Amino acid sequence: MVFVVSMLRGQREESWPPAQTSRPPAPSPGDLVTNGEGSTLSDRADANAPSPLGAATVATGDASPHERYRFLGKDQGIVEDIRTKLQWQRCSLGQTWTGATCAGGATEYKWDGAQRLAPAGWRLPTKDELASLVYCSSGKPAYWKPKEGGCEGAFGRPTIWPAAFPNTPAWLFWSSSPNANNSSFAWSVHFDSGYVSSYGKNYQRYVRLVRGGQ
Repeated sequence: MVFVVSMLRGQREESWPPAQTSRPPAPSPGDLVTNGEGSTLSDRADANAPSPLGAATVATGDASPHERYRFLGKDQGIVEDIRTKLQWQRCSLGQTWTGATCAGGATEYKWDGAQRLAPAGWRLPTKDELASLVYCSSGKPAYWKPKEGGCEGAFGRPTIWPAAFPNTPAWLFWSSSPNANNSSFAWSVHFDSGYVSSYGKNYQRYVRLVRGGQ
C-alpha cells in the first residue's frame, strides 16, 4: 500500500492506492469528439473544416475507435463521457456557461454543503468517477492516467481536458465519497496533479456535478 503525505492548503491524510491499470498507448490524431448534434466529426465529409461551436479534438488514450467525449444540449453545456456513460456539467459550480466557455470564478464549498448543492437529476461524483476525468498531457504515466498516483513529467495544469472543461481551477474538487476509515474526512481529486487524496470535510473545495451512472 502506497501512502503519500504532503501539505496542500491543508493536511492530506493519505493518497488513494487502488490496483494499477495497464498503460494505454498515445492518443491517435483521428480520435475526435462528436459535436452537439451527436454526429462524429471524423465521420463528416468536411472533417478537416473548422469545428462547429463547442466541438473539439479529444484524444481517447486507448486503441478504441470510439470518441471519448461528446457535447449535448442546444448550447452544448453538458459533456458526455462515452467510455463511462456519465454526463458532466462543463463548468465548475459558480461559473456560467456562455455557449463557448465557462465564465466567472468557481466557488469552493465544505463537503457537507457540497452534498446539498445539486439540482434534481444531478449529484456529486464518487471519487472514481471524478478521477476518471484526470488527463495527463505529458502522457506519463498515461494520457488517461491509471488510478494510482498522479501525472508525471512536464504535464499541463489543470489536469483535465480543457476543450471539454474550460477554465477549470487547477486545484482540489470534492467527491461524494467519505473516507471509510475516518468519518471526518472525504476524498478529493487534485486537478493540479491528478492525485486522489483524503481531507477533512471542513476544508473548502471546488465542485463539478454529474448525472447517470451508479
